[in-house]
Amino acid sequence: EHFAQQLKAKELEVQLEAAKAAQERELMNRKLQEATLRGKLQEKLAEENEALKTTLASYKENWDKLTETMGRSDKLYDSVRKELASLSKRKVALESENQQLVDRLAKLTVKSRDEAKESAGKLCRQSTQIDRLKSLCRELKLRLDSQESTEGPTPAEGRSAAQELRPGDNAAAQETDGHA
Repeated sequence: EHFAQQLKAKELEVQLEAAKAAQERELMNRKLQEATLRGKLQEKLAEENEALKTTLASYKENWDKLTETMGRSDKLYDSVRKELASLSKRKVALESENQQLVDRLAKLTVKSRDEAKESAGKLCRQSTQIDRLKSLCRELKLRLDSQESTEGPTPAEGRSAAQELRPGDNAAAQETDGHA
């Protein structure tokens, strides 16, 4: 009986050791599976890390291109702004010059109108003087013709007809001769 109890105790110990061994195997299998999963996970993470590095490098390249483009855009904007400022100054100068030319044109137009009126008046006076001179010449010619036909010309009568000219008509005749 003692032997049976010892046998039973040994059996229990063996069962306990077997259970412990099974539990340890189970634990080792789980750890092995976990290690395998971790290894696969690490490989997957390494692949994702490489993919992220590649994506990050691509983003960095695109960012560099963007900053370069923005730098050129800023330079272009500054250039356009300076050009616009220059054009604005030029516009102000041209508007000022244009206004001066408009004012000058207005003055010249008024002066031209005044000169045209004066010339028209002068032309009218000269035309009147010419008409008077023509009339006087016809009258003198008629007198001379009538005197020649009756007695012949004398120098004294020719002078008296010229003296019949009014002093203003004589000056106008001289002025007409000077301008003609």
